[in-house]
Amino acid sequence: AQGENWFAAVDVATPGAINSDEGASVQELTQEASLTVFPNPFSEVVALQFDAPTGGTATWRLVDLSGKEALRGSATIHAGANTLLLSPQNTPALADLPANLYVLEVTGTHFHARTRVVRR
Repeated sequence: AQGENWFAAVDVATPGAINSDEGASVQELTQEASLTVFPNPFSEVVALQFDAPTGGTATWRLVDLSGKEALRGSATIHAGANTLLLSPQNTPALADLPANLYVLEVTGTHFHARTRVVRR
């Protein structure tokens, strides 16, 4: 469920088995979150909407299709719905971003989201 942390203890002796033995390893999983970007394609200003299971700091980055990071930034977010507005005023390098297809990633505590975005 949204907003909850999920934990699993893995029984390494039995493939696929999950148990709650104290001797087993406990691993926290990261949620894959939904990310909405608009307008898409964008020219100067773009809004990112996503739900975060917890508050804190989120890092966003634009990566071109060759895997090269084109831009990166961070923002303080809260648990629940968040909207980040990227513009040349708060992200000056956005004005110089070449027209291209990018992968936009947003990562925070216990969540990760990604989508494609076009800069025209």
